[in-house]
Amino acid sequence: MAVLAALVLAAPASAQGAVTVTRNVPGDDWSLPAGAPAANSGFFSERPRADADKRIDLRGFDLTWRQIQPERGGFDTGADGDAYGDPLPSFADQNADPRPFWMRLFASATTWAPAWLAKQCRYAAVGPDYEGQMHVPIWDPCVWAELRSAWRALMIGQKLRADPRMRFVYVPGAFTWAEFDYEIIDLGAAKHGLTFEAYRDWHAQMIRDLVAIMNGENDDPADDYAYKLVYTGEDYPFSERFGDRVAFFARDAVQAGMGIRNGISELFNFHLNEVPAYGTTIGADGHLVTDESWMLFDGRRIAATENECYTDCGFKSRSPLYAVKMSNLKALQLRLNWIYAVPKDSRMDRLSQHWEWVRRELGRRPEDAPDAWVALREATDRYWAGRSGKRWKGFPFIRNLERWVIQRDVAPDGIARRGTVRRTGDPAAENGTAYESLRTHSARGRRSLYLDVDERFLGSALTAPVEVKVTYRDFARTAWRMVYRAAGGVIATSPTVRGSRRGRGGFRTISFRIDDPRFDDALPGGTDLALRAVRGDLEASFVRVVKLAP
Repeated sequence: MAVLAALVLAAPASAQGAVTVTRNVPGDDWSLPAGAPAANSGFFSERPRADADKRIDLRGFDLTWRQIQPERGGFDTGADGDAYGDPLPSFADQNADPRPFWMRLFASATTWAPAWLAKQCRYAAVGPDYEGQMHVPIWDPCVWAELRSAWRALMIGQKLRADPRMRFVYVPGAFTWAEFDYEIIDLGAAKHGLTFEAYRDWHAQMIRDLVAIMNGENDDPADDYAYKLVYTGEDYPFSERFGDRVAFFARDAVQAGMGIRNGISELFNFHLNEVPAYGTTIGADGHLVTDESWMLFDGRRIAATENECYTDCGFKSRSPLYAVKMSNLKALQLRLNWIYAVPKDSRMDRLSQHWEWVRRELGRRPEDAPDAWVALREATDRYWAGRSGKRWKGFPFIRNLERWVIQRDVAPDGIARRGTVRRTGDPAAENGTAYESLRTHSARGRRSLYLDVDERFLGSALTAPVEVKVTYRDFARTAWRMVYRAAGGVIATSPTVRGSRRGRGGFRTISFRIDDPRFDDALPGGTDLALRAVRGDLEASFVRVVKLAP
Protein backbone atom coordinates (compact mmCIF):
# COMPACT_ATOMS: atom_id res chain seq x y z
CA MET A 1 0.00 0.00 0.00
CA ALA A 2 2.93 2.36 0.57
CA VAL A 3 3.95 2.09 -3.10
CA LEU A 4 0.37 2.61 -4.26
CA ALA A 5 0.00 5.69 -2.05
CA ALA A 6 3.19 7.17 -3.44
CA LEU A 7 1.97 6.74 -6.99
CA VAL A 8 -1.61 7.99 -6.65
CA LEU A 9 -2.98 11.29 -5.40
CA ALA A 10 -6.65 12.14 -5.13
CA ALA A 11 -8.32 14.32 -7.75
CA PRO A 12 -10.48 17.25 -6.66
CA ALA A 13 -13.59 15.86 -4.97
CA SER A 14 -15.97 17.76 -7.22
CA ALA A 15 -14.58 16.05 -10.32
CA GLN A 16 -14.17 12.56 -8.93
CA GLY A 17 -16.86 10.00 -9.69
CA ALA A 18 -17.36 6.60 -8.08
CA VAL A 19 -13.84 5.44 -8.93
CA THR A 20 -11.16 4.00 -6.67
CA VAL A 21 -7.66 2.60 -7.18
CA THR A 22 -7.65 -1.07 -6.24
CA ARG A 23 -4.06 -2.06 -7.05
CA ASN A 24 -0.86 -0.89 -8.73
CA VAL A 25 1.64 -3.61 -9.53
CA PRO A 26 4.89 -3.90 -11.49
CA GLY A 27 4.59 -5.31 -15.01
CA ASP A 28 1.47 -6.92 -16.42
CA ASP A 29 -1.70 -7.73 -14.51
CA TRP A 30 -3.69 -10.61 -16.04
CA SER A 31 -6.17 -11.03 -13.19
CA LEU A 32 -9.87 -11.65 -13.81
CA PRO A 33 -12.83 -12.37 -11.56
CA ALA A 34 -13.60 -16.06 -11.13
CA GLY A 35 -15.24 -17.72 -14.10
CA ALA A 36 -15.17 -20.66 -16.49
CA PRO A 37 -13.72 -20.95 -20.01
CA ALA A 38 -15.98 -20.72 -23.05
CA ALA A 39 -17.38 -23.82 -24.70
CA ASN A 40 -15.59 -24.99 -27.88
CA SER A 41 -12.27 -23.45 -26.88
CA GLY A 42 -8.94 -24.43 -25.44
CA PHE A 43 -5.39 -25.63 -26.00
CA PHE A 44 -4.45 -28.63 -28.12
CA SER A 45 -1.18 -30.46 -28.62
CA GLU A 46 0.23 -33.79 -29.80
CA ARG A 47 -0.31 -36.83 -27.57
CA PRO A 48 0.15 -35.75 -23.94
CA ARG A 49 -0.08 -38.52 -21.38
CA ALA A 50 -3.38 -38.70 -19.53
CA ASP A 51 -2.14 -36.70 -16.52
CA ALA A 52 1.00 -35.10 -17.95
CA ASP A 53 -0.35 -31.58 -18.32
CA LYS A 54 -3.86 -30.61 -17.30
CA ARG A 55 -3.58 -27.35 -19.24
CA ILE A 56 -3.83 -29.16 -22.59
CA ASP A 57 -7.49 -29.75 -23.44
CA LEU A 58 -7.16 -32.02 -26.50
CA ARG A 59 -4.81 -34.88 -27.31
CA GLY A 60 -3.66 -35.53 -30.85
CA PHE A 61 -4.98 -38.48 -32.90
CA ASP A 62 -2.59 -38.81 -35.84
CA LEU A 63 -2.63 -41.44 -38.57
CA THR A 64 -1.10 -41.98 -42.00
CA TRP A 65 -3.01 -43.11 -45.07
CA ARG A 66 -0.58 -46.04 -45.45
CA GLN A 67 -1.24 -47.08 -41.87
CA ILE A 68 -5.02 -47.36 -42.17
CA GLN A 69 -5.22 -48.60 -45.77
CA PRO A 70 -2.26 -50.86 -46.59
CA GLU A 71 -4.58 -52.71 -48.97
CA ARG A 72 -6.82 -50.88 -51.41
CA GLY A 73 -10.43 -50.75 -50.20
CA GLY A 74 -9.62 -52.07 -46.72
CA PHE A 75 -9.21 -50.47 -43.32
CA ASP A 76 -6.55 -51.67 -40.88
CA THR A 77 -7.23 -50.78 -37.27
CA GLY A 78 -4.16 -52.55 -35.88
CA ALA A 79 -1.20 -51.19 -37.87
CA ASP A 80 1.21 -48.64 -36.45
CA GLY A 81 2.50 -45.71 -38.48
CA ASP A 82 5.17 -43.04 -38.62
CA ALA A 83 5.29 -39.33 -39.52
CA TYR A 84 8.39 -37.15 -39.22
CA GLY A 85 10.08 -39.87 -37.18
CA ASP A 86 7.28 -39.85 -34.64
CA PRO A 87 5.76 -43.31 -34.13
CA LEU A 88 1.98 -43.31 -34.48
CA PRO A 89 0.04 -45.92 -32.49
CA SER A 90 -2.61 -47.93 -34.29
CA PHE A 91 -6.08 -46.65 -34.95
CA ALA A 92 -7.44 -49.11 -32.41
CA ASP A 93 -5.06 -47.98 -29.67
CA GLN A 94 -5.68 -44.28 -30.23
CA ASN A 95 -9.41 -44.77 -30.57
CA ALA A 96 -9.58 -46.66 -27.28
CA ASP A 97 -8.51 -43.54 -25.36
CA PRO A 98 -11.66 -41.90 -23.93
CA ARG A 99 -10.20 -38.38 -23.87
CA PRO A 100 -11.34 -35.77 -26.44
CA PHE A 101 -9.03 -35.27 -29.39
CA TRP A 102 -8.16 -33.37 -32.55
CA MET A 103 -7.07 -35.29 -35.63
CA ARG A 104 -4.76 -35.33 -38.66
CA LEU A 105 -4.48 -37.80 -41.52
CA PHE A 106 -1.01 -37.51 -43.05
CA ALA A 107 -1.55 -38.55 -46.66
CA SER A 108 0.45 -36.73 -49.31
CA ALA A 109 4.09 -37.68 -48.67
CA THR A 110 5.24 -40.78 -50.52
CA THR A 111 6.10 -42.31 -47.13
CA TRP A 112 2.54 -41.69 -45.90
CA ALA A 113 0.65 -42.83 -48.98
CA PRO A 114 0.00 -46.58 -49.38
CA ALA A 115 2.47 -48.54 -51.50
CA TRP A 116 -0.28 -49.71 -53.87
CA LEU A 117 -1.20 -46.14 -54.86
CA ALA A 118 1.66 -45.64 -57.32
CA LYS A 119 0.63 -48.73 -59.29
CA GLN A 120 -3.05 -47.84 -59.16
CA CYS A 121 -2.66 -44.24 -60.33
CA ARG A 122 0.74 -44.07 -62.08
CA TYR A 123 1.83 -40.56 -61.12
CA ALA A 124 5.17 -38.79 -60.78
CA ALA A 125 6.05 -37.72 -57.24
CA VAL A 126 6.52 -33.98 -56.60
CA GLY A 127 9.21 -32.40 -54.45
CA PRO A 128 11.24 -32.39 -52.38
CA ASP A 129 9.67 -30.08 -49.79
CA TYR A 130 11.61 -28.16 -47.14
CA GLU A 131 11.68 -31.31 -44.99
CA GLY A 132 13.20 -33.30 -47.86
CA GLN A 133 10.04 -35.31 -48.58
CA MET A 134 8.50 -36.17 -51.93
CA HIS A 135 4.71 -35.94 -52.30
CA VAL A 136 2.02 -37.57 -54.37
CA PRO A 137 -0.02 -35.13 -56.49
CA ILE A 138 -3.28 -35.26 -54.59
CA TRP A 139 -4.83 -33.01 -57.27
CA ASP A 140 -4.49 -35.93 -59.70
CA PRO A 141 -8.05 -37.26 -60.31
CA CYS A 142 -7.06 -40.87 -59.62
CA VAL A 143 -5.12 -40.02 -56.44
CA TRP A 144 -7.89 -37.80 -55.13
CA ALA A 145 -10.53 -40.46 -55.77
CA GLU A 146 -8.53 -42.94 -53.67
CA LEU A 147 -7.82 -40.47 -50.86
CA ARG A 148 -11.47 -39.44 -50.81
CA SER A 149 -12.41 -43.10 -50.42
CA ALA A 150 -10.02 -43.49 -47.49
CA TRP A 151 -11.43 -40.33 -45.88
CA ARG A 152 -14.94 -41.68 -46.26
CA ALA A 153 -13.91 -44.95 -44.62
CA LEU A 154 -12.38 -43.04 -41.71
CA MET A 155 -15.10 -40.47 -41.13
CA ILE A 156 -18.23 -42.43 -42.06
CA GLY A 157 -17.11 -46.04 -41.87
CA GLN A 158 -15.44 -45.62 -38.47
CA LYS A 159 -18.07 -43.07 -37.37
CA LEU A 160 -15.51 -40.50 -36.32
CA ARG A 161 -17.28 -37.50 -37.80
CA ALA A 162 -20.13 -37.87 -35.28
CA ASP A 163 -17.90 -38.92 -32.38
CA PRO A 164 -18.25 -36.24 -29.67
CA ARG A 165 -14.63 -36.84 -28.65
CA MET A 166 -13.42 -35.55 -32.02
CA ARG A 167 -13.58 -31.79 -31.64
CA PHE A 168 -11.97 -31.05 -35.01
CA VAL A 169 -9.89 -32.55 -37.81
CA TYR A 170 -7.44 -30.99 -40.24
CA VAL A 171 -8.26 -31.49 -43.92
CA PRO A 172 -6.46 -34.59 -45.25
CA GLY A 173 -3.35 -34.36 -47.36
CA ALA A 174 -2.23 -30.76 -47.56
CA PHE A 175 1.48 -31.54 -47.97
CA THR A 176 4.22 -30.64 -45.46
CA TRP A 177 2.97 -30.95 -41.88
CA ALA A 178 -0.57 -31.27 -43.27
CA GLU A 179 -0.55 -27.61 -44.36
CA PHE A 180 -1.86 -26.08 -47.59
CA ASP A 181 1.30 -24.15 -48.32
CA TYR A 182 2.21 -23.68 -51.98
CA GLU A 183 5.74 -25.09 -52.15
CA ILE A 184 4.57 -28.45 -53.54
CA ILE A 185 1.84 -26.91 -55.68
CA ASP A 186 4.35 -24.53 -57.28
CA LEU A 187 6.70 -27.45 -57.95
CA GLY A 188 3.79 -29.31 -59.54
CA ALA A 189 3.21 -26.36 -61.83
CA ALA A 190 6.89 -25.83 -62.62
CA LYS A 191 7.90 -29.44 -63.21
CA HIS A 192 4.77 -31.46 -63.87
CA GLY A 193 2.51 -29.23 -65.92
CA LEU A 194 -0.11 -28.43 -63.26
CA THR A 195 -2.17 -25.51 -64.58
CA PHE A 196 -4.00 -22.97 -62.47
CA GLU A 197 -7.33 -24.05 -63.99
CA ALA A 198 -6.72 -27.69 -63.07
CA TYR A 199 -5.63 -26.78 -59.54
CA ARG A 200 -8.56 -24.36 -59.07
CA ASP A 201 -11.08 -26.98 -60.16
CA TRP A 202 -9.55 -29.67 -57.95
CA HIS A 203 -9.42 -27.33 -54.93
CA ALA A 204 -13.12 -26.51 -55.30
CA GLN A 205 -13.94 -30.21 -55.70
CA MET A 206 -11.82 -31.08 -52.68
CA ILE A 207 -13.79 -28.65 -50.53
CA ARG A 208 -17.12 -29.98 -51.82
CA ASP A 209 -16.11 -33.61 -51.31
CA LEU A 210 -14.81 -33.19 -47.78
CA VAL A 211 -17.80 -31.14 -46.67
CA ALA A 212 -20.18 -33.68 -48.21
CA ILE A 213 -18.52 -36.61 -46.44
CA MET A 214 -18.53 -34.81 -43.09
CA ASN A 215 -22.21 -34.09 -43.63
CA GLY A 216 -22.90 -37.79 -44.21
CA GLU A 217 -23.50 -37.45 -47.95
CA ASN A 218 -27.19 -37.02 -47.21
CA ASP A 219 -29.77 -34.23 -46.97
CA ASP A 220 -30.32 -34.42 -43.21
CA PRO A 221 -29.02 -31.19 -41.60
CA ALA A 222 -29.15 -32.85 -38.17
CA ASP A 223 -26.41 -35.15 -39.42
CA ASP A 224 -23.98 -32.40 -40.50
CA TYR A 225 -20.48 -32.22 -39.02
CA ALA A 226 -18.57 -30.17 -41.60
CA TYR A 227 -18.02 -27.54 -38.94
CA LYS A 228 -15.38 -29.89 -37.47
CA LEU A 229 -13.27 -29.60 -40.63
CA VAL A 230 -10.29 -27.24 -40.38
CA TYR A 231 -8.68 -25.82 -43.51
CA THR A 232 -4.92 -25.40 -43.06
CA GLY A 233 -4.24 -22.80 -45.75
CA GLU A 234 -4.04 -19.03 -45.42
CA ASP A 235 -5.17 -15.81 -47.04
CA TYR A 236 -2.83 -14.50 -49.74
CA PRO A 237 -0.67 -17.65 -49.72
CA PHE A 238 2.87 -17.49 -51.04
CA SER A 239 2.55 -18.95 -54.53
CA GLU A 240 5.15 -18.02 -57.10
CA ARG A 241 3.17 -19.66 -59.91
CA PHE A 242 -0.45 -18.71 -59.17
CA GLY A 243 -0.03 -15.44 -57.24
CA ASP A 244 -3.18 -13.61 -56.19
CA ARG A 245 -5.36 -15.96 -58.18
CA VAL A 246 -5.36 -18.12 -55.02
CA ALA A 247 -5.58 -15.17 -52.59
CA PHE A 248 -9.08 -16.04 -51.36
CA PHE A 249 -9.06 -19.84 -51.43
CA ALA A 250 -8.95 -19.91 -47.62
CA ARG A 251 -12.00 -17.65 -47.47
CA ASP A 252 -13.72 -19.99 -49.95
CA ALA A 253 -13.16 -22.91 -47.57
CA VAL A 254 -14.74 -20.98 -44.69
CA GLN A 255 -17.70 -19.95 -46.85
CA ALA A 256 -18.20 -23.63 -47.75
CA GLY A 257 -18.60 -24.54 -44.08
CA MET A 258 -15.09 -25.24 -42.76
CA GLY A 259 -13.11 -23.72 -39.93
CA ILE A 260 -9.54 -22.52 -40.39
CA ARG A 261 -6.16 -22.63 -38.72
CA ASN A 262 -3.00 -20.56 -39.13
CA GLY A 263 0.35 -22.14 -38.35
CA ILE A 264 2.58 -19.12 -37.95
CA SER A 265 1.07 -16.46 -35.72
CA GLU A 266 4.43 -16.40 -33.92
CA LEU A 267 5.05 -13.76 -36.61
CA PHE A 268 2.33 -11.63 -35.08
CA ASN A 269 2.98 -8.54 -37.23
CA PHE A 270 3.42 -10.22 -40.59
CA HIS A 271 0.78 -11.34 -43.12
CA LEU A 272 -1.98 -11.70 -40.51
CA ASN A 273 -3.77 -8.37 -40.84
CA GLU A 274 -5.66 -8.51 -44.15
CA VAL A 275 -7.24 -11.92 -43.53
CA PRO A 276 -10.75 -12.22 -45.01
CA ALA A 277 -11.02 -15.87 -43.97
CA TYR A 278 -11.01 -14.60 -40.38
CA GLY A 279 -13.30 -11.66 -41.05
CA THR A 280 -10.54 -9.09 -40.41
CA THR A 281 -9.27 -6.42 -42.79
CA ILE A 282 -7.03 -3.36 -42.55
CA GLY A 283 -9.12 -0.22 -42.34
CA ALA A 284 -8.32 3.03 -44.11
CA ASP A 285 -7.13 4.48 -40.78
CA GLY A 286 -4.60 1.66 -40.22
CA HIS A 287 -6.67 -0.07 -37.54
CA LEU A 288 -7.82 -3.68 -37.93
CA VAL A 289 -11.56 -4.04 -38.51
CA THR A 290 -13.27 -7.33 -37.62
CA ASP A 291 -16.71 -8.31 -38.87
CA GLU A 292 -18.22 -9.77 -35.69
CA SER A 293 -21.00 -11.35 -37.76
CA TRP A 294 -18.55 -13.31 -39.94
CA MET A 295 -19.74 -16.91 -40.36
CA LEU A 296 -16.59 -18.33 -38.77
CA PHE A 297 -17.81 -17.05 -35.41
CA ASP A 298 -20.97 -19.19 -35.35
CA GLY A 299 -19.98 -20.91 -32.09
CA ARG A 300 -19.42 -24.34 -33.66
CA ARG A 301 -16.54 -23.82 -36.07
CA ILE A 302 -12.85 -23.82 -35.31
CA ALA A 303 -10.65 -20.74 -35.60
CA ALA A 304 -7.20 -21.87 -34.51
CA THR A 305 -3.50 -21.16 -34.57
CA GLU A 306 -0.25 -22.75 -33.43
CA ASN A 307 1.94 -20.80 -30.99
CA GLU A 308 4.93 -22.93 -30.09
CA CYS A 309 7.88 -21.91 -32.31
CA TYR A 310 9.88 -19.08 -30.76
CA THR A 311 13.39 -20.52 -30.47
CA ASP A 312 12.72 -23.40 -32.88
CA CYS A 313 11.44 -23.91 -36.44
CA GLY A 314 14.09 -21.48 -37.67
CA PHE A 315 13.07 -18.72 -35.22
CA LYS A 316 15.54 -17.19 -32.76
CA SER A 317 13.59 -14.91 -30.46
CA ARG A 318 15.77 -12.66 -28.34
CA SER A 319 12.92 -12.27 -25.88
CA PRO A 320 10.61 -15.31 -26.11
CA LEU A 321 8.45 -14.15 -23.19
CA TYR A 322 7.64 -11.02 -25.19
CA ALA A 323 7.05 -13.01 -28.39
CA VAL A 324 4.74 -15.51 -26.68
CA LYS A 325 2.64 -12.74 -25.17
CA MET A 326 2.29 -10.81 -28.40
CA SER A 327 1.50 -13.86 -30.53
CA ASN A 328 -1.26 -14.77 -28.08
CA LEU A 329 -2.63 -11.23 -28.19
CA LYS A 330 -2.65 -11.52 -31.98
CA ALA A 331 -4.56 -14.81 -31.76
CA LEU A 332 -7.14 -13.20 -29.50
CA GLN A 333 -7.42 -10.11 -31.71
CA LEU A 334 -8.35 -12.56 -34.51
CA ARG A 335 -11.15 -13.93 -32.25
CA LEU A 336 -9.68 -17.45 -32.22
CA ASN A 337 -11.01 -20.23 -30.03
CA TRP A 338 -8.21 -22.83 -30.12
CA ILE A 339 -4.41 -22.54 -29.77
CA TYR A 340 -1.88 -25.30 -30.35
CA ALA A 341 0.64 -25.06 -27.52
CA VAL A 342 3.58 -27.07 -26.23
CA PRO A 343 4.01 -26.39 -22.50
CA LYS A 344 7.80 -26.01 -22.57
CA ASP A 345 8.21 -24.33 -25.97
CA SER A 346 5.21 -22.06 -25.35
CA ARG A 347 6.61 -20.99 -21.94
CA MET A 348 3.44 -22.02 -20.16
CA ASP A 349 5.24 -22.22 -16.79
CA ARG A 350 7.13 -18.93 -17.07
CA LEU A 351 3.96 -17.17 -18.24
CA SER A 352 1.43 -19.16 -16.24
CA GLN A 353 -0.80 -16.22 -15.28
CA HIS A 354 -0.82 -14.96 -18.86
CA TRP A 355 -1.78 -18.40 -20.23
CA GLU A 356 -4.54 -18.72 -17.62
CA TRP A 357 -5.92 -15.39 -18.85
CA VAL A 358 -5.66 -16.52 -22.49
CA ARG A 359 -7.63 -19.67 -21.66
CA ARG A 360 -10.47 -17.53 -20.29
CA GLU A 361 -10.38 -15.29 -23.37
CA LEU A 362 -10.54 -17.94 -26.08
CA GLY A 363 -13.84 -18.35 -27.91
CA ARG A 364 -15.55 -15.34 -26.38
CA ARG A 365 -17.85 -12.89 -28.09
CA PRO A 366 -18.22 -9.27 -26.91
CA GLU A 367 -21.48 -10.06 -25.13
CA ASP A 368 -19.99 -12.79 -22.90
CA ALA A 369 -16.32 -11.77 -22.72
CA PRO A 370 -14.89 -11.23 -19.21
CA ASP A 371 -12.97 -8.21 -20.47
CA ALA A 372 -12.33 -6.02 -23.50
CA TRP A 373 -8.92 -4.62 -24.30
CA VAL A 374 -6.49 -2.84 -26.58
CA ALA A 375 -2.74 -3.35 -26.97
CA LEU A 376 -1.50 0.15 -27.83
CA ARG A 377 1.23 -0.10 -30.46
CA GLU A 378 2.37 0.51 -34.02
CA ALA A 379 3.95 -2.29 -36.06
CA THR A 380 4.95 -2.78 -39.68
CA ASP A 381 3.35 -5.42 -41.84
CA ARG A 382 6.30 -6.27 -44.08
CA TYR A 383 4.11 -8.41 -46.33
CA TRP A 384 2.21 -5.37 -47.60
CA ALA A 385 5.28 -3.14 -47.43
CA GLY A 386 6.85 -5.38 -50.04
CA ARG A 387 4.00 -5.41 -52.54
CA SER A 388 1.29 -3.25 -54.08
CA GLY A 389 -2.47 -3.52 -53.74
CA LYS A 390 -3.11 -2.33 -50.18
CA ARG A 391 -2.45 1.06 -48.59
CA TRP A 392 -3.77 2.89 -45.51
CA LYS A 393 -3.04 5.86 -43.26
CA GLY A 394 0.34 5.36 -41.60
CA PHE A 395 1.35 2.64 -44.07
CA PRO A 396 3.10 0.26 -43.54
CA PHE A 397 2.40 0.53 -39.79
CA ILE A 398 -0.68 -1.11 -38.28
CA ARG A 399 -2.15 0.67 -35.25
CA ASN A 400 -2.91 -1.50 -32.20
CA LEU A 401 -4.34 -4.93 -31.49
CA GLU A 402 -7.95 -4.20 -30.49
CA ARG A 403 -10.48 -6.53 -28.92
CA TRP A 404 -13.63 -4.52 -28.29
CA VAL A 405 -11.71 -1.45 -27.14
CA ILE A 406 -10.65 0.93 -29.92
CA GLN A 407 -8.13 3.72 -29.52
CA ARG A 408 -9.16 6.74 -31.59
CA ASP A 409 -7.12 9.75 -32.65
CA VAL A 410 -9.27 12.78 -31.79
CA ALA A 411 -8.20 16.30 -32.68
CA PRO A 412 -6.96 18.54 -31.29
CA ASP A 413 -5.75 17.01 -27.98
CA GLY A 414 -6.00 13.27 -28.67
CA ILE A 415 -3.58 12.54 -31.51
CA ALA A 416 -1.39 9.71 -30.24
CA ARG A 417 2.21 9.15 -31.24
CA ARG A 418 4.22 5.94 -31.13
CA GLY A 419 5.94 5.10 -27.88
CA THR A 420 9.59 4.53 -27.13
CA VAL A 421 9.61 0.73 -26.65
CA ARG A 422 11.02 -0.56 -29.92
CA ARG A 423 11.34 -4.20 -31.02
CA THR A 424 12.82 -5.32 -34.32
CA GLY A 425 12.96 -8.72 -36.00
CA ASP A 426 11.75 -10.77 -33.04
CA PRO A 427 11.31 -13.74 -33.38
CA ALA A 428 12.38 -13.41 -37.05
CA ALA A 429 13.25 -10.66 -39.51
CA GLU A 430 9.86 -10.92 -41.26
CA ASN A 431 8.20 -9.63 -38.11
CA GLY A 432 9.53 -6.15 -38.81
CA THR A 433 9.58 -3.27 -36.34
CA ALA A 434 7.08 -2.69 -33.55
CA TYR A 435 6.67 0.16 -31.10
CA GLU A 436 4.95 -1.48 -28.14
CA SER A 437 3.23 1.56 -26.67
CA LEU A 438 1.57 4.86 -27.56
CA ARG A 439 2.10 8.19 -25.83
CA THR A 440 0.80 11.72 -25.61
CA HIS A 441 2.61 14.79 -26.92
CA SER A 442 1.96 17.41 -24.27
CA ALA A 443 4.37 19.95 -25.78
CA ARG A 444 1.94 20.22 -28.72
CA GLY A 445 -1.18 20.21 -26.57
CA ARG A 446 -1.91 16.55 -27.27
CA ARG A 447 -2.45 15.34 -23.75
CA SER A 448 -5.05 12.60 -24.21
CA LEU A 449 -5.43 9.02 -25.43
CA TYR A 450 -9.09 8.33 -26.25
CA LEU A 451 -10.68 4.89 -26.05
CA ASP A 452 -14.05 3.62 -27.27
CA VAL A 453 -15.59 0.52 -25.65
CA ASP A 454 -17.73 -1.63 -27.93
CA GLU A 455 -21.40 -1.17 -26.99
CA ARG A 456 -21.96 -4.93 -27.12
CA PHE A 457 -19.50 -5.51 -24.30
CA LEU A 458 -21.74 -4.17 -21.53
CA GLY A 459 -24.95 -4.26 -23.56
CA SER A 460 -27.85 -2.56 -21.83
CA ALA A 461 -26.02 -2.61 -18.50
CA LEU A 462 -24.33 0.72 -19.14
CA THR A 463 -23.84 1.36 -15.44
CA ALA A 464 -22.49 -2.05 -14.41
CA PRO A 465 -19.28 -1.76 -12.34
CA VAL A 466 -16.04 -2.36 -14.20
CA GLU A 467 -12.34 -2.34 -13.50
CA VAL A 468 -10.06 -0.51 -15.91
CA LYS A 469 -6.47 -1.74 -15.91
CA VAL A 470 -3.87 0.51 -17.53
CA THR A 471 -0.32 -0.71 -18.15
CA TYR A 472 1.89 2.39 -18.32
CA ARG A 473 5.53 3.42 -18.10
CA ASP A 474 6.52 4.77 -14.72
CA PHE A 475 8.62 7.90 -15.21
CA ALA A 476 9.53 10.31 -12.41
CA ARG A 477 7.98 13.78 -12.58
CA THR A 478 4.97 12.66 -14.65
CA ALA A 479 1.30 12.58 -13.73
CA TRP A 480 -1.91 11.49 -15.47
CA ARG A 481 -5.57 10.72 -14.85
CA MET A 482 -8.32 8.63 -16.35
CA VAL A 483 -11.41 10.50 -17.52
CA TYR A 484 -14.80 8.86 -18.08
CA ARG A 485 -18.48 9.68 -18.29
CA ALA A 486 -20.32 8.69 -15.14
CA ALA A 487 -23.99 7.95 -14.58
CA GLY A 488 -26.05 11.11 -14.69
CA GLY A 489 -23.92 12.59 -17.44
CA VAL A 490 -21.07 13.74 -15.22
CA ILE A 491 -17.57 13.82 -16.73
CA ALA A 492 -15.53 12.31 -13.92
CA THR A 493 -11.85 11.70 -13.27
CA SER A 494 -9.83 9.14 -11.40
CA PRO A 495 -7.28 9.94 -8.74
CA THR A 496 -4.09 11.31 -10.27
CA VAL A 497 -1.36 8.77 -10.97
CA ARG A 498 2.11 10.18 -10.39
CA GLY A 499 5.41 8.67 -11.44
CA SER A 500 7.40 7.23 -8.60
CA ARG A 501 10.29 9.34 -7.38
CA ARG A 502 12.89 7.10 -9.01
CA GLY A 503 10.77 5.93 -11.93
CA ARG A 504 12.87 5.18 -15.03
CA GLY A 505 10.22 3.83 -17.37
CA GLY A 506 9.49 0.41 -15.98
CA PHE A 507 6.00 -0.87 -16.75
CA ARG A 508 3.32 -0.91 -14.06
CA THR A 509 -0.37 -1.76 -14.20
CA ILE A 510 -2.84 0.30 -12.20
CA SER A 511 -6.43 -0.81 -11.67
CA PHE A 512 -9.34 1.60 -11.30
CA ARG A 513 -12.70 0.36 -10.08
CA ILE A 514 -15.55 2.39 -11.62
CA ASP A 515 -18.94 1.84 -9.99
CA ASP A 516 -20.87 4.36 -12.10
CA PRO A 517 -19.69 4.14 -15.74
CA ARG A 518 -21.89 5.24 -18.57
CA PHE A 519 -20.14 4.17 -21.76
CA ASP A 520 -22.38 6.05 -24.18
CA ASP A 521 -19.75 7.55 -26.51
CA ALA A 522 -20.10 11.00 -24.93
CA LEU A 523 -16.41 11.88 -24.76
CA PRO A 524 -14.75 13.59 -27.76
CA GLY A 525 -14.72 11.53 -30.93
CA GLY A 526 -17.54 9.29 -29.68
CA THR A 527 -15.31 7.65 -27.05
CA ASP A 528 -15.87 6.41 -23.51
CA LEU A 529 -12.54 6.73 -21.72
CA ALA A 530 -9.58 9.07 -21.87
CA LEU A 531 -6.13 8.80 -20.37
CA ARG A 532 -4.99 12.37 -19.85
CA ALA A 533 -1.49 13.60 -19.07
CA VAL A 534 -1.39 16.18 -16.27
CA ARG A 535 2.37 16.69 -16.17
CA GLY A 536 4.83 15.48 -18.76
CA ASP A 537 3.70 12.72 -21.11
CA LEU A 538 1.78 9.49 -20.54
CA GLU A 539 3.07 6.37 -22.28
CA ALA A 540 0.80 3.30 -22.11
CA SER A 541 0.89 -0.16 -23.67
CA PHE A 542 -2.26 -2.03 -22.63
CA VAL A 543 -5.74 -1.15 -21.41
CA ARG A 544 -8.31 -3.66 -20.21
CA VAL A 545 -11.92 -3.06 -19.20
CA VAL A 546 -12.97 -5.91 -16.91
CA LYS A 547 -16.54 -6.84 -16.01
CA LEU A 548 -16.99 -7.13 -12.26
CA ALA A 549 -20.47 -8.62 -12.49
CA PRO A 550 -21.40 -11.69 -14.58
